[in-house]
Amino acid sequence: MPQAFAVENIAHRGFSGRHLENSLRAVTNSWGAGATMVEVDLRLTGDGQLVLFHDAEYRKRAVNTVSLKELELLSGLDLVTLPEIFEGLPPNGILLLDLKDFSSAFCTTLVEAVQASELSLDRLFFQSRSFIALDKVAQALPDARCLWVTSLKKEWLGMVNPSAIAIAKRLSQRKYYGVSAKGRQFVDAEFVHAFKEQGLRYFVWTINERDRMAHYKALGVDGIITDWPEKVSELSNP
Repeated sequence: MPQAFAVENIAHRGFSGRHLENSLRAVTNSWGAGATMVEVDLRLTGDGQLVLFHDAEYRKRAVNTVSLKELELLSGLDLVTLPEIFEGLPPNGILLLDLKDFSSAFCTTLVEAVQASELSLDRLFFQSRSFIALDKVAQALPDARCLWVTSLKKEWLGMVNPSAIAIAKRLSQRKYYGVSAKGRQFVDAEFVHAFKEQGLRYFVWTINERDRMAHYKALGVDGIITDWPEKVSELSNP
């Protein structure tokens, strides 16, 4: 495992710049590319399998209505399940689980999989745009580190053009670990600092250009989510 940097080097859907996203190869090759954490998308299939898959449907078939085998036949892919990723996680490897399904069945199955894995919760992060999903996970796993996903549009949390402080306070009240935010030009060091003042971490996505990586590192973000973890590694080890 590479040494951890001041800024977490987070492989987006695995090393997706070089390999098929959410594939076993993308995940396993992230570590050698310098990633300190790997982000993967999670959905629940109709037969109760937690699968690494981004879209809610494929060829007009909803993922949560088909079996894992049916989804593999539809997509032509060898899909990976979360228990398989858990089993192959290297020592000190950390996962950022992006919860794409917000249903009770999904959250219950996820919690059961985490508990069955016997992984320490300091090896896992949970992120979602759904407060409902995050709160369900946090209720079942009180020590879970949850991040709210936001694209930082004009209307956030029911507020129009809210300040960073307003967002940060709302997340702090929910006892979340931090925010996972889309890279935006208006985000500056003061914006990021507003979250840190509330004790929150700030992750930014999806940053693939070296100059933007350097920019966000200078702003003081805690994690850079990227398709190209080797570039963040080079930035951290010039």
